[in-house]
Amino acid sequence: MNRIKETRKQILATAKFLFQEYGFDKTSLDEIARAAHKAKRSLYNHFGSKEEIYTVVLEEELRNMQTALEHIFNDESLIPPKRIHNYLIWRMEMMNEAKTIQQLLKNRVAGHDEGRFPRIHQLFEHFDAWERKHFLDLSSDKVICEVFNGFDAEAFVDMLQMVIKSLDITFFVQGKYTQYKPTFSYMIDRIIQLSFVNITPQTVGI
Repeated sequence: MNRIKETRKQILATAKFLFQEYGFDKTSLDEIARAAHKAKRSLYNHFGSKEEIYTVVLEEELRNMQTALEHIFNDESLIPPKRIHNYLIWRMEMMNEAKTIQQLLKNRVAGHDEGRFPRIHQLFEHFDAWERKHFLDLSSDKVICEVFNGFDAEAFVDMLQMVIKSLDITFFVQGKYTQYKPTFSYMIDRIIQLSFVNITPQTVGI
């Protein structure tokens, strides 16, 4: 890795740590430069502003999550309900590690919405749309629709995402993920079983 890329990587790693510890508003460019052992002008050689650094850190965190979770959605060795089940479990595990996103959630609850940063708002809209598309594709599976006459996949997916967003607040803003993780896992098992009780591997020829 050349020196320019190494410096950029170091700045981002340092900024990520500070954003996770103190949030966007309480982290200054001076603090990032000092912690990274770089001159402040070095930061401007790579980024136009603190907002740009913050956006890149969040974008990388979201992209890493999406890349890892994409494999779960695309695992054709599993029937659609099982893929939804696995996604929900692993999404929360990855959210538990995504400390910068957790800080953003805390800012939202405190009334400091990322609406002031349009690019960040777009990043999360894109992630939500990506997640919804996969949920809808799996929930609209031909076998599910045949077994459950009149099953409303759109409504199911809408409610699923509403539940997820509510749990994000409880788990990662209120800090209760570790406490409720076993119960969450059991709850997801039961929801999927009850929602798709007639769907079995044999049903889809697996």
